[in-house]
Amino acid sequence: ETTVPRRTPAAISSLSDVVGIAAGTNHSLALDWYGQVWSWGLVNDGQLGCSGNPWLPGLVAGLPQIVAIAAGYAHSLALGADGSVWAWGANESGQLGDGSRTARLTPVQVASLGAIGAIDGGSEHSLALDVNGAVWAWGGNTFGQLGNATATYRTAPAKVAGLPGVMAIAAGGGHNAALAFDGR
Repeated sequence: ETTVPRRTPAAISSLSDVVGIAAGTNHSLALDWYGQVWSWGLVNDGQLGCSGNPWLPGLVAGLPQIVAIAAGYAHSLALGADGSVWAWGANESGQLGDGSRTARLTPVQVASLGAIGAIDGGSEHSLALDVNGAVWAWGGNTFGQLGNATATYRTAPAKVAGLPGVMAIAAGGGHNAALAFDGR
């Protein structure tokens, strides 16, 4: 709620009933008890998904009821209660998964995904874990983070081959991790 750097933690007084948080490089997201997403921070690539004062939490409109959020370098992701995935912000590598490389100022639904149970955002790529334990990846692939043995970006989700059933995912800047049901 200020542009002054802080050296100690401070509460965000305009938010309440928050049940989830996510941090991108220069933006933050909060998920409230009612399934609404709030964002604030740097807005140069549309990663806030809302208008108004970027230094104050703003409501991201156009989303269904949300159960999880994630943030990448300059893009944001939200998981709907119905298993749908939504994205907004930078998209130069296809990290929004809408089949384009066009930045989006408001949420768009990620294409070609079934029922998803978890999401995460890397630097310029995104991940989703479906309810059957399959991992889906899209976006930047400079370091092979899409798991498809290439360095070519993808603008739409593709299933990562060769993984056993997965129960958790994590996206890093240029790499990912997956936790299999068998503990590997």
